[in-house]
Amino acid sequence: MKIQFWGLLLLMVMMASCEQEKTKSGSTLDRGALLESFADRLIIPSFNSLKATAEDLYSAVQTFNANPDLTNLQQLKAAWQAAALAFQKVNAFNFGPAESNTGNLTSDLATFPSNASTIESFVAQMGSTGFDPLNNFSRDTRGLFGMEYLLYSQDESSTLAAFSGTSGSTRRNYLLAIAGDFRDKSAATANAWPAYRSTFINAKGTDAGGSTSQIFNHMLISYENVKNYKLGLPLGVRAGQTAPEPALCEALYSGISVELIRAHFEAIRSVYYGLNQYGADGIGFDDYLRGITNGDALVNETSTQFDAVRTKLQSIPLSPLSQQVISAPQPATEAYLAMQQLTRYIKTDMSSLMGISITYSSGDGD
Repeated sequence: MKIQFWGLLLLMVMMASCEQEKTKSGSTLDRGALLESFADRLIIPSFNSLKATAEDLYSAVQTFNANPDLTNLQQLKAAWQAAALAFQKVNAFNFGPAESNTGNLTSDLATFPSNASTIESFVAQMGSTGFDPLNNFSRDTRGLFGMEYLLYSQDESSTLAAFSGTSGSTRRNYLLAIAGDFRDKSAATANAWPAYRSTFINAKGTDAGGSTSQIFNHMLISYENVKNYKLGLPLGVRAGQTAPEPALCEALYSGISVELIRAHFEAIRSVYYGLNQYGADGIGFDDYLRGITNGDALVNETSTQFDAVRTKLQSIPLSPLSQQVISAPQPATEAYLAMQQLTRYIKTDMSSLMGISITYSSGDGD
């Protein structure tokens, strides 16, 4: 009888322990359904959109290079802006096919601010024997913001003059080379995702190698990039800064920093709610959390703060952020502070409730 009693007691303890673990990290929502929603509604369509806009951008460069006139320049700028906005939608998916030996897609194609002096040096070397402008780790000389520098750093008349004639051939060739690299890397990632889909969906664990952990951590990295690098550093409010630094703005030359910040934040919000590219609701982290004890309360608090951040971001004027951080920083500062408040919910509270570890070091302090 004693053996049966202690055996029953041990079984009850083990069951209670399992139930506590389920409450901590489990959910009544199937993680496979969550991952399928992410893959089919968000990730693959977003990379396909980037692939299409990158191809359009490359074609616009070819057209402009063949005839560098004002009409073609303006059409090229429109294609560049479309690609820059499309890129914001994939910023949270820097894993799997988006990883490479040299880093990830965002570091390869969207590093900012651009390095003007090195870009000009590379332009001057175009055509030199053995020179390859892409065979280096100078990511701030290419990608979206390398192209932005070439297209926007001068007025349109000066830009056309710099690209025209025999003297403009090196500039044209450099622009074509980095636009081709942007197209090729975007297409390679998009083309790899359908085959990677099953690997992604089948990695259902919440450990560091599981897909739920990967997309959660990359969503957070992407979020902190908006908060800390796209807002905090230009405002001059990060640790060690004593004044605004407008030269650190994303999209410094085109002046569309605010548009990109808003689009980037909306992309993160889409991951949290499982929204597709048209805003239609699907399975997201909010649904997963609602399947965990105390998850409803966290989702409600998080949603309130998501709405607060959206409101603050919409209050930032659509004028160059590089000017605002000097002359009228309050709207951007309020948006930054609202994002700081949201950090607690989507980083600390959410990771704790889901039982997922933060696998990167942000040095954020909040």
